[in-house]
Amino acid sequence: MVLGWAPALALLLTTSLSALGSIFILAAVQRREREMDGRIFAETDGGTRYLFDGDTLLDATPSARALLAHGVGGTAWSALLSIMARSFPDIEARLSHLETLGTLTLVSDDPAQPSVTLTAELRGGLTRIELSRLSGKGDGSAVDLLTVHAQQQEARVLRDAVNFAPVLIWREAADGRVIWANRPYLLAVAERLEPGSDLAWPLPVLFGESTATPEAPGRHRLCDAQGAPLWFDVTRVENHDGQLGFATAADALVISEATRRDYTRTLSKTFAHLPIGLAIFDRQNLLVNFNPALVDLCRLPTELLLSRPTLFSVLDAMRDRNMIPEPKDYRQWQQVLSGTERAASTAPYEEIWTLPSGETYRLTGRSYAEGGLALMFEDISSETSRARRYRAEIVLGQAVIDALDDSIAVFAATGDLIMTNRRYADLMGDRPTERLEPATFAAQRDAWALPGQDTGFWDAAEQFVHLPDEAPLLSHEVVLANGAQMRCTLSRLPGRMTLVRFCGPAGDPLQERAVLRRA
Repeated sequence: MVLGWAPALALLLTTSLSALGSIFILAAVQRREREMDGRIFAETDGGTRYLFDGDTLLDATPSARALLAHGVGGTAWSALLSIMARSFPDIEARLSHLETLGTLTLVSDDPAQPSVTLTAELRGGLTRIELSRLSGKGDGSAVDLLTVHAQQQEARVLRDAVNFAPVLIWREAADGRVIWANRPYLLAVAERLEPGSDLAWPLPVLFGESTATPEAPGRHRLCDAQGAPLWFDVTRVENHDGQLGFATAADALVISEATRRDYTRTLSKTFAHLPIGLAIFDRQNLLVNFNPALVDLCRLPTELLLSRPTLFSVLDAMRDRNMIPEPKDYRQWQQVLSGTERAASTAPYEEIWTLPSGETYRLTGRSYAEGGLALMFEDISSETSRARRYRAEIVLGQAVIDALDDSIAVFAATGDLIMTNRRYADLMGDRPTERLEPATFAAQRDAWALPGQDTGFWDAAEQFVHLPDEAPLLSHEVVLANGAQMRCTLSRLPGRMTLVRFCGPAGDPLQERAVLRRA
């Protein structure tokens, strides 16, 4: 009998020890989980509490974390300060003394909101902040009040932003009815009501249907009370079961575009009547604009120019028609001409072309900072011919006076020497008109007159040059500094100029030549 109770007792002890071990193991696991969790506030705690280490949030209750979503700032500390400042305006300054005070308790005094109690204390270098109702309940009701207050303030800010925005904003239902609008839209509708009518819902539709998107707004026109047009850029965005519409005033933009069109039209008309061929290329060397004179001067087909050819294509077409002079290296010349746009030089590029047909063109290239290039072709054949004739006449006139036996010098009314002949250069021993500094009558007079000679005639001659409205002729026999005895005659020329002529005493050129030979 004794032997029968022993196994039962052993079994009982073994079962008890196993149960007790399980309890210890379970307790150790739970304690380990709590240590791994590391949280100070339990998830089931409904209070509004924060634990900070300086500006770093260590822990917070669930309701406290939800409140931070309504704050402003990059950190949890700044977000919490922005929230608490709504009920406690000087909270940041008060918390700066927490290290000295140890504990701080504040009660909100906003009459528009229920009172909230803030308790802050510093323990072991950690800051603990708790928000609760004035009754002291830590059940999360304080965070609800602050959240509602934050939401109301945010809604008020958004409402003011929408109503005072310089944009017409409205919401349309799926059937196109306007079911909401901001203040500018309501004012625009009120201005267009019939006399004696009141606003009624749904509101009138100011802007018709369109496929406008934020990337491509649609342009709409309204008229004010006086009938003047008002322009708006309208954008629509899909929103749930309807659309949001935005209308931005575009009057300044419309006026600017109209001014630009008028300016472009005026320029086009001006270019069309210019006798100079104009070709404008963009930064890709594509022809973007030209005038009719370019077709006439360069003998280019209009179809080619309308196809927006490249600069090289235009030059090749002109070369095929013998409208450019053949350079030594045509391809290098093309690169130089096209490179003027990339150089962005302020100085124009200019060439004179003598064509095989005998015509003469002036090519002027002007580059722009944006990368464009403008080429101007001007027919200067008649101008070149006139210049050549003028130079030929000058050469001929110089040859004529060089063939004269008299020594000739021509002075302007200012006294400057402007022309002499070969005989005068031989008489004076140099060519004063070829000097760098201008020769004057006074300097020439010093070269003519003998030292100590009576200067009466030379004084009268100088007055004759500077006052050409006096006597038409002045003549006198003089002895020059080189010993030549000659007759000096001053006579009028057109343009207030004076001709000074030296000849022999009786006007005999042979005597003058004899004097020159003796000299």
